[in-house]
Amino acid sequence: MTNLQKICLTTLCALIFAFTMFATLKSDSPSTRGKKQKRLNATNTNSTTLLQTATQYGNDNDTENSTYPNTPQQLVIDKAQPLQRPQQQRVVLLVGPHKTSSSSVQTNIIRWAHERKLPGWVWPQPTPDHLVGIERCNAHYPHAKIFYPFFGTLNGMAGNQCLRKANKDAGLTNMDFIRIYEDEFRKRWDEDGMSLVIGSEAMDFVVVDEEEGSGDDFMSRILQILPWNSHASNILHNFDDDDDSGGDGGDITPSSIKGSNDDITVVVKLRTPRTDHLISLWHQCCMDNMNFYEYLTDHVPNKSRFLHSLDSFRIAQRFLDQGLKVILIDMQGANDRGFDISNVIACDVLNATCSNDKQIVGKDGYQPSVVNVKSHSDDMLKGISGNQIALMEKAIRNYDCNFRAILRHEYVTLLYSDHLTEIFDGCDSIPEAIRIKTRHELGEILRGIAVGGGGEEEG
Repeated sequence: MTNLQKICLTTLCALIFAFTMFATLKSDSPSTRGKKQKRLNATNTNSTTLLQTATQYGNDNDTENSTYPNTPQQLVIDKAQPLQRPQQQRVVLLVGPHKTSSSSVQTNIIRWAHERKLPGWVWPQPTPDHLVGIERCNAHYPHAKIFYPFFGTLNGMAGNQCLRKANKDAGLTNMDFIRIYEDEFRKRWDEDGMSLVIGSEAMDFVVVDEEEGSGDDFMSRILQILPWNSHASNILHNFDDDDDSGGDGGDITPSSIKGSNDDITVVVKLRTPRTDHLISLWHQCCMDNMNFYEYLTDHVPNKSRFLHSLDSFRIAQRFLDQGLKVILIDMQGANDRGFDISNVIACDVLNATCSNDKQIVGKDGYQPSVVNVKSHSDDMLKGISGNQIALMEKAIRNYDCNFRAILRHEYVTLLYSDHLTEIFDGCDSIPEAIRIKTRHELGEILRGIAVGGGGEEEG
């Protein structure tokens, strides 16, 4: 079967998916039951069963007869453990993904660290004495995005980032640029004895090409720049300074700096509803140039790898596969309790002194800021109905079920996991044969839902 035939087949399945699930969503309306029956009769029985199962699993939370030994909720309860206390130095990596309040979190952590509300922690950014253009290139969110061009450079990208260009114009090579950050990390860790909190959603690119098996280089480079792995004689030295392509990182020789990868904690955030995250990704990349329908039908199928930021569970799995501790935060679960996500990270991860309602103890000035919030007009969603959004939610959750085993991982800690476990509670009813396995397949399904429609909203 050619690639074109495979794409056509996937799109056909997505169209059946959309029409079938539209009938299901309207099944409670007496006026539409007859229409539903006609549609079901007109649809191939096997295809209908397949697609209904793939999208309706979320309505079946009865796991009593499941072959899965424990319910997700019980697994979370069993795994609940206190987080590390600050009796030793740690590195916390805030890896996003994109559009999970990363700008707000970074802005607040920088401010609170500066105000000494996070004892023992530092945001280890280089100073203007070492990097050109820090103030000019971070005008909107001062210092919040200081690590974005750094991780972009590690990943062979970021050539168009303001800070990278400013320093290139000043004569700094890629390796010069990387060394400045590494030197600051080592100084604050080894000389000052501080724990490091380093945040950039650019780290979510560790899963961009993972489906093709080429995500290891970036992951390796992230680990190599940490104080105990980096050294003047063994830092990433194989970058080609004539371009932004990067290198393989070279060999690692023993470092005299204390610490190990056991001192790393990675924080990944999960945003629900899952379609809210999808819409927000459209806001970031494309809202100024296309509406949501065009994003789903043109951008997503052609660049489905850029759905990587939607892939919180896979991102968490990638870091777990490196033997690192991961904290997975259910953002909506925290919000349901009235907790701001920045406060959650400060209080629950960085061990700030906080009240029971997750407020940093101190004056009102310690209230978190909320930045980089975007919205859209109703016209920008024209062509996509609420029914279609519901179908997309089910499709994304179907894909998420690939990572259900993450609940059992010994190195994962789940915070406020109500909605996270709700996703996995619905996975038992999806046969393995019809699981949405890849982001490419998910992109095609989302496109098919958009093109196939889901009916107009009833007045």
